[in-house]
Amino acid sequence: MHRCDDISRRYGADVYIVLRRKGRYYDYSSSRDPSFPLSSAEIERTYPVPVRKTPVDIERRKQRSSETGVTQQVAMDPDSIGG
Repeated sequence: MHRCDDISRRYGADVYIVLRRKGRYYDYSSSRDPSFPLSSAEIERTYPVPVRKTPVDIERRKQRSSETGVTQQVAMDPDSIGG
């Protein structure tokens, strides 16, 4: 959860994460705004359209990078998240 707080502070971004481990849920919100986070239904209605990523997307990106011989560093750059 410390990394979430670091990302929030470093980039001035609201961060919300839900983790499930061994059947127990944990959540973290960097915002004290009661309307954050939005529900999934509310997020789907936002514009610009939300960018959703899964482990499959990350693996594909890694494979493309290795195929081109480019070494990719993972950076906490909000502009690279949609990439």
